[in-house]
Amino acid sequence: MQDKIGKVLEYDNYTGKIISSDDIYFFLDTDVIGEIKNGDLVKFRNENREDKRVFFVKKIETDI
Repeated sequence: MQDKIGKVLEYDNYTGKIISSDDIYFFLDTDVIGEIKNGDLVKFRNENREDKRVFFVKKIETDI
């Protein structure tokens, strides 16, 4: 399974939504690795579930 990249739309420390180039997905706090917040770019694993839940959500570190 290949990782995808998206942006965190909403996250309240319990549930969240990610928008990517192909869809909108949701995740739970138990799916997060490290710390993330609204607006962060993240990588995640899409398991092709019918409910659009994704796993292994991790912030992408960007050095500018």
